[in-house]
Amino acid sequence: MRALLILALALPVLAQADDTWRWRDSAGRIHYSNVAEHVPAGAAQMPAGGIGYLEGAIDEPDARDVQDTLAEIDKRHQERVIRRRLDDIQAFQDNVRRRQRDRLLSSYANVELLSDWAVADRWMELQREQAGLTEQLRDLERRTPGS
Repeated sequence: MRALLILALALPVLAQADDTWRWRDSAGRIHYSNVAEHVPAGAAQMPAGGIGYLEGAIDEPDARDVQDTLAEIDKRHQERVIRRRLDDIQAFQDNVRRRQRDRLLSSYANVELLSDWAVADRWMELQREQAGLTEQLRDLERRTPGS
C-alpha cells in the first residue's frame, strides 16, 4: 500500500520529466510525442508544461469598450422590441381599415364603420401606445452608447 502511494505521488513528476516534441507533417497536421523513436528529424522540443497552455498573454478587452458594446446591444434589442410592437399595431389598424372598407363597399349604405365598441376602444388604446412607442424609439435613436 505504501509503495502504491509513493508511485501515485511520483507519477506527475515522472510525467513532466519526459521530453516532448512537436512537429507538423506533410498534410499540415500537428503531432506531439514523448517517444524519441517516433519523432522526425525536424521536430521542436517543447518546454516542460508547454502542452495545453496558451503562450503569451491574452489581451483583456477594455472595460469601457465592453460596457459600450453591451449598451449598444441593449439599445438594439429595445429598438427591435418597439419596432415589433409598432408592426403589430399597424397590422391591427390595417385589418380594421380593410374590414371597414369591405363593409362600406358591400352595403352602399351609410353604416357605422366602427360598430363594435371594443374595436373602437382598442383602436384608441393602440393609438396612445403607438405614440408612446414612437417617442421611445426616437429617444433610443438619439441615445449614444455610454450615455
